[in-house]
Amino acid sequence: MKVAILSPYPTQEFHQELGCSQLSHQSSATWTVVLARSLAQLPNTEVHVVTEIEDIPASKTVTADGVHIHFVRSPARFKTLTLWQFDRLRRHRVLAEIDPDVVHGEGLENQYGYAAVTAGRPCLLTIHGIPKLARSYYGGAWFDRQRFVEMFERYCLRHATNLVIINPFVAAAYNLEANGHRLFPIPNAIAPEFFEASAIARENDLLL
Repeated sequence: MKVAILSPYPTQEFHQELGCSQLSHQSSATWTVVLARSLAQLPNTEVHVVTEIEDIPASKTVTADGVHIHFVRSPARFKTLTLWQFDRLRRHRVLAEIDPDVVHGEGLENQYGYAAVTAGRPCLLTIHGIPKLARSYYGGAWFDRQRFVEMFERYCLRHATNLVIINPFVAAAYNLEANGHRLFPIPNAIAPEFFEASAIARENDLLL
């Protein structure tokens, strides 16, 4: 099986190989790293991650731990103004080259989930952020970026059948069971290192 995960992905490990102008810690989706590496260990499973990055001279594919990571150069400007359409087309071009059996989009509130449900392939989405709750907390104008994000949130929910929920609160917030989605309760993946004894003595009363 060939799997394509559309998600943010950390660049720290590859910043020199990618030609990044500076070391960035902005994309810290560690759960995607652990998920992709774990899936790649399954027999007869080829794993690709398609992620976007602004700070590289050109798009580049890197292979690490059995995972093919496609860093797609994407300008940061005009994303909202263009309704993520250029982002969608960039993802779809890469997906056409990969030709995956299933596409996994990370998030309803970003271009990754939107690109996944519009790819015309079997698709699975994981819900992370809940934009409608964020707007109720922050407030905002009649039409701001948060309302724009909610529009795509609703679109993704209407067009996705298979949803991963990382905790029961997510399912309750969207009333998912009543809306006919297939739900897969899977918590975010955690790297094994977090369960191992530390080589360095830990401080007392330290909260990570």
